[in-house]
Amino acid sequence: MLPAHRERFNREFSEQRHAAFVARLERRCGVPIEFRLSETPCFMPASLMRRLVTAAHELIDQLLDRSDYLAAADEVVPPAFRLAAGESRPTFVQVDFGLLQTPAGIEGRLVELQAFPSLYGFQVRLAEQAQREYGFAELTPFLDGLDTDSYIRAVGRAIVGEHDPAEVVLLEIDPERQKTRPDFAASAASCLAAFKVVVSGLSQMTWMPRLRKALATGKCMWFGVTMATASMPSRSRASRRAISSKSV
Repeated sequence: MLPAHRERFNREFSEQRHAAFVARLERRCGVPIEFRLSETPCFMPASLMRRLVTAAHELIDQLLDRSDYLAAADEVVPPAFRLAAGESRPTFVQVDFGLLQTPAGIEGRLVELQAFPSLYGFQVRLAEQAQREYGFAELTPFLDGLDTDSYIRAVGRAIVGEHDPAEVVLLEIDPERQKTRPDFAASAASCLAAFKVVVSGLSQMTWMPRLRKALATGKCMWFGVTMATASMPSRSRASRRAISSKSV
C-alpha cells in the first residue's frame, strides 16, 4: 500500500533471501519456528492504521460496556474453569481485520476478536529482523508513537500491574510442544531465570488423569528479576509459596 516500498521489496526479493531471514530469526529466538512466516511485510500508511485502531476501540467498547454481554460471556465458561480472582476485563485484546478495496478507499472488515496475548514477544523480534534484513529503518511496526523500549515497558506494566515483579510469573503448560514456543522464547530471552514446575491435579486444565503430573515452564520476563526454585539458585530469592500460589 506504500507503492515505493512495495516495488523495492518485490524487486529485491528472492526465495533464498527469505530463507536466510527465517533462519536468522530462528537463531535470535533460539527455537524452531514451526508456522509459516509471510514472505513479505505489509507496508501500510499511518492513516490506515489510525482508522483500524479507532475501529478496534469502538468494537471493544461495544462489548465491554454492555453488562448483558459480559454476563453472557461469563456463563459460557464452565464453572470448573472459572478463577476466583479472575479479571473483570481482559488485559490483552487482538482485533483481526481483513482489508477491502471500496470506492471510498481501503477499509477494514472484522475477522475475529481474541482476548489473550498473541505473539506479543515474537512479533517484536519479527519486526526487528525484517528491518535489519530489508533495510526499512524509516518504518515502524508500533502504534501511538511507541518504540521497542516503550512497547516492552507498556506490556510489562500490563502484566505486572501493581504487584511486586518478583512475585509475577508467566506460566505455560508444556511450551516446548506448542507452535507458539518462539513467542515464549523471544519474550524470555532477557530474563534472568527459568524454572520448571511439576504440578499434580491439573486434570481439568490439561485433560490428564488426576494422578498424572503436568510439566509446566515459567519464566520471569522483561522485569530483570531472578526467581528462586529448588533446581536453580538465584541472587534475588522470591518465596516459593508466592510462586506456587500464582502459577497453579
